[in-house]
Amino acid sequence: MPGYRYDVFLSCARTGPSRKWTVNHFRDLLDRSLAKLIEEPKIVLPGEGELRDARLLVPIWSPPYFTSPDCLSEWESMRLRERLCGHRLICPVRFSGEGMAGHDLRRWNRPHPSFRQTPRYDSLADEVGKLALALADLLPRVPRWRAWPSAHPRPPAQPPPSLPQL
Repeated sequence: MPGYRYDVFLSCARTGPSRKWTVNHFRDLLDRSLAKLIEEPKIVLPGEGELRDARLLVPIWSPPYFTSPDCLSEWESMRLRERLCGHRLICPVRFSGEGMAGHDLRRWNRPHPSFRQTPRYDSLADEVGKLALALADLLPRVPRWRAWPSAHPRPPAQPPPSLPQL
């Protein structure tokens, strides 16, 4: 029988600093914070599961996120689901960049594993705990699973690379 298999789908650029940060720090902190609020939270990354099987989307926003066809498809698919069901299902995290909304974690966007040994890591854990509270509040309101449609937007056109002047 079809149904949700995951509580949270973490959508991030497939390579680069935001992916490393998500794998090295954010996912574990979110899992630990959510475990204090709900029983056995299930968090998945792209490549480990499908968005259609997740209740909520947490996009990790960075400039590369908005040029990735996969990321844009995940985000737009969940936005479509929000419109269809009338409930909030997206809680963005701002990893880097300007002019974006979302839970601002730019102060802690250090992807290297050694960041865990710094004093600032505890304050990142506190901030992720605040996000976990918001997610735990949204989870009971997620509508029943159904075969949600997917969106496949085109990424914005990239300007042509500038050629060196000779």
